[in-house]
This record gives sequence, C-alpha cells and structure tokens, in this order.
Amino acid sequence: MKIGAKLQLGFAVGTVLICIIAVMGLNTARELNESLNDLALHWYPTAVHAIKNNTEISAKLIALEMAIKSKDPDLVREEFIVIENGYKAIQASVDTLKARINSEQGKELLSKFYKARDEYLVEEAATIKQLQENLKNGVNNTNINTEKLNALRLPYLKATKDIEEYENAQFTKVATQTNIEYNTAFTLILTLAIIAVLLSISIAFFT
Repeated sequence: MKIGAKLQLGFAVGTVLICIIAVMGLNTARELNESLNDLALHWYPTAVHAIKNNTEISAKLIALEMAIKSKDPDLVREEFIVIENGYKAIQASVDTLKARINSEQGKELLSKFYKARDEYLVEEAATIKQLQENLKNGVNNTNINTEKLNALRLPYLKATKDIEEYENAQFTKVATQTNIEYNTAFTLILTLAIIAVLLSISIAFFT
C-alpha cells in the first residue's frame, strides 16, 4: 500500500475514533453535570438543613433547661424568648426538610421524627405553662418534675440525629459515586485517545 493511502487510512481511522471519544465525552459530561446538580442542589442543601434542624432543636432544649434551673426571673424571660424563636426556626427547618426529602427511608425517618416530636412537645408545653405560672407568682421551679420531659427528650433527639446522619450519608454516597464516575470516564477517554493515536500510527507506518 502506498504511503499516501496509508496516511489517509490512518487519518480516517483516527478521525472515527476521535469522533467516538468526543461523543463519549459529551455523554459523560452530561451525566456528570446531572450528578453534580443533584449533589449541589439537593443532597448538600438537605444535609445542611438536617444539621441546622438538629442544632436549633438542641439550642431550644438547652434554653428550656436553663429556664427550669434558673432562679433569676429576667434570665427565665430571656430563655422564653429563645424558646419561642426556636419554635419558629425549627418549624421552618422541618418544613424545608419535608419538601426536600423524597426517598422512602428519608420519609420513614421523618415520620418517626414527627411522632417523637409531637409526644415531646405535649410535655414541653405543660412544663412551659408551669414555668410561666411560677414566674408570674414569684415561685421557684422546685415544683416542676422533669422526669417525663427528659424521658421523651431522648427519642426526640435520636430521631433528629437519625435524619441528620442519613442525609449526610446520602450526600457522601452521591459525592463518592460522582467522583468514581468522573475518574472512570477520564481514564476511559484517555485510554481510547492513546489507542486512537497508536492505531493511526500503526496503520500509517506498519501496513
């Protein structure tokens, strides 16, 4: 075969392979873009809201604990403000989580959270009512029994923590999968590019 024909054949084969690589690259880029969008627009914000929800609940529980233990009426009033603001912030976080969580396991965890929260809030409301009466009457809080409140607090906090850990685990899983997809695609495209070059050279000079 003449050199010109060899070069033309090698160029043609190389061009075909490069076109194949280009198509694979575009498909890979599209898939990676979808994965990154899912990661950035769904899993990451949801994980952040789960952490935020847990933090706000903990802050409100601490404020209630401080109000129960404090003998300073002014401090108790300040803690009431923290608790009231906490209600609003937690409700906003929970509403956001409810809108974002779409997996069956996530919905199941959210359902458990609602159950534990509602049971706890009934007792918490009774405790706050007693605190307010004590504050109004100038009575110390020694008449408040926190045993049941503390017992209901544990499953409430656990349900909150379970959602946070699940969302963080899902975020890490998707991030890892995206990284694997990227590395696999990059290796495949690079390998095909090298093969295309070597095959074109082989056809041009060794046939």
